[in-house]
Amino acid sequence: MKYYVIYHGVLAIALITSPLTKAADGLLDVYKKALTEDLQFQSAQQSTIISRANAQMAKSVLYPQLSLSGQYINSNTGTKVDDIGFDNNSTSSYQYGVRLTQPLFDMSKWYGYQRGKLDDVRADLNTLQAKQLLISQVSSLYFNVLSGEIDVKGAKSNYQSIKQLYERAQRQFNVGDIAATNVNDALARLDQASLAVLAAESALHREQENLAIMLGTPIPTLKKLSDDYQILPPESGVERWVETAKTGNLSLQSAALDVKTAKYNAKAIKYKNTPKLSLSANYTDSHVNEGQNIIDRGAYAELSINIPIFDGGYNKAEQQRSKANLSKQTFALTLFKRQLASKVRVAYNDILTSATSVKTRKNAINSARQALRTTTLGIEEGSRTVVDILNAQRTLYLAETSYETARFKHIEKLFALKQLAGNLSGADIEALNQWFVEP
Repeated sequence: MKYYVIYHGVLAIALITSPLTKAADGLLDVYKKALTEDLQFQSAQQSTIISRANAQMAKSVLYPQLSLSGQYINSNTGTKVDDIGFDNNSTSSYQYGVRLTQPLFDMSKWYGYQRGKLDDVRADLNTLQAKQLLISQVSSLYFNVLSGEIDVKGAKSNYQSIKQLYERAQRQFNVGDIAATNVNDALARLDQASLAVLAAESALHREQENLAIMLGTPIPTLKKLSDDYQILPPESGVERWVETAKTGNLSLQSAALDVKTAKYNAKAIKYKNTPKLSLSANYTDSHVNEGQNIIDRGAYAELSINIPIFDGGYNKAEQQRSKANLSKQTFALTLFKRQLASKVRVAYNDILTSATSVKTRKNAINSARQALRTTTLGIEEGSRTVVDILNAQRTLYLAETSYETARFKHIEKLFALKQLAGNLSGADIEALNQWFVEP
């Protein structure tokens, strides 16, 4: 029996100390998984490939075009000669040719090429925009899950506290110390707390599923944000953020790129009806066998010019459309510039307000705890009722959950400001990840 006890103790210690439980994932772990699993990000990557292909296609029309052609014919014919019979003829021939064409002057293709070069720039821009969007979405979904877990934990804790109060009120009522209304109030609050637990669990499950959709698998256990994480205002003044956004905002760069693209597109369409000059070189080799072998070889060069004269007004209408599209893109760019400065200032002020709000909410927790202690003493002295302590507990519960949620929202707002400025990157995820700890 003694040997069994010692063995059982050693086994228990081994089970406790062995790494059977996988470590929780931090924000950086989830971000790295999303880089390979998020389908929206993968779709954006394909858009990048499409943009690069468009750039190459636009360039290819300026290069020499080489083609090879060939033909082989074998025929057997018969001619009836009076009553003698048929005179059979057999003929075979084959030929091949090579043609090389080089555009010499085509302004429409040239501006099309200039427009295509912008697709290379757009490809890089698409990649950066997709990564910034992914960072924003990953952090938001991650914090939504953490917030949901805190809500569930707080709702369950609140339920247990109210349950204890209800049981206490029931005992006091049984001995005649309090009226039945106190018991009924406690029971009503207990029912509400039970419903709050169900609602919090349902909301948490919904947020977990949202994150699982991005990762393609059930979500792992997530690390929590350390209590030591400092909530601070932005490092620079608001006007510096505005100036940074004017040059760094990716959506602004994309809008400016749309204007440039529209300009080159309008020029390409305008010059469709201008003369086009091309040079071609041809070589042919023909062999015919009709009883004897006949060989015909030749090479020649061709300089051709094509001058469009009338197309039924199609090009004129196309020019009108391209000019209108250029104006549309220019107006959109101007509007975005006006809105961007305002958005940056609003986002900056939101962070200042958020930082103050988090600090105030933390103080509210201490105040709510002190109020609960005071109320608890009051009910023991008979100066407070069960309803008073229920209200005090609810105030503390709301203060604790709102404080954690406010911390998460502050980080999301900081990321949103960085995204507006165009400098949100994976380095921000790495820096923040240092503040996540095991739950």
